[in-house]
Amino acid sequence: MALPAGTPTLEAARSKNLTRPDNVFCSEGLVEALVRCEVVPHLRPPKTDHFPVLSTFSLSVASAKSSKRRNFRAVDWLAFNKTLSEALVAAPLPVVILSVGDLDRALARLNRALDAAVRKDVPLTSLCPFSKRWWSKDLERLRRESKRLGREAHRLRGDPENEVHRRFKAARNRY
Repeated sequence: MALPAGTPTLEAARSKNLTRPDNVFCSEGLVEALVRCEVVPHLRPPKTDHFPVLSTFSLSVASAKSSKRRNFRAVDWLAFNKTLSEALVAAPLPVVILSVGDLDRALARLNRALDAAVRKDVPLTSLCPFSKRWWSKDLERLRRESKRLGREAHRLRGDPENEVHRRFKAARNRY
C-alpha cells in the first residue's frame, strides 16, 4: 500500500471520528516511482467526509512530436486542377496500355503528377491533440444557425404558433 498505515482518510459526519476506509494501492513498478502519498485534510471540499489523497509520482513522459499533415479542406481546387493538368500535359499518359510494364510506368507518372500538385497546392497544417478533426466549417455554420434560432425561439416561447419554433426544430435536426 502506498498510503502509510494508520493514516485516517475519513472524518465521520456525526461523531467526527477519524477512520481509514480508503487505501491506495500501486503496482510494483509504480511504487518505485512514488515520491509521496499523503492525506491533505486542509484541501477537503465542503460537505464531504473523505480527505483528499495527494499522490506524486516521478515519471517521465516523452512528448509527442507535432506532425504536419496536408489540409485537404483548405485546398483551392481550381488551382489544384490547373497544376495537375499542367503536370499531366508535361508527362502525358499512354492512350493504350499493352503490358504490365506500360501500366506501371503510366501509374508512376500519374502518381508523380498527383504528388506534385498536392505538394504545391495543398497547405500543411499542424495537428493539435485536442482538435476535433471531424469538425468542419459546415458544422460550425449549422451550429451557429441552430443556436441563433434557439435563442429566438426561447425569446418567443410564449407564442408556440410562431414560425420560429418550426425553423428552430428543423435547424436543430439538421445540425
